[in-house]
Amino acid sequence: MRQIFIKNVTCAPIGVDELCCWCHVSAIDGQAIHLELELTGEVRGHTGNWVSHLDQDS
Repeated sequence: MRQIFIKNVTCAPIGVDELCCWCHVSAIDGQAIHLELELTGEVRGHTGNWVSHLDQDS
């Protein structure tokens, strides 16, 4: 599931709920994956439960 999330996150912020729908995962699993990816520095969390992929060039 983690790889599916990473594949669907772009540099433009997207709502975690919308991402869960795209990836066909429950909201609870989606929040857990979001937190894990944010803690490992793979994605950036935004206000309003939005998330974006970190730009690797910066």
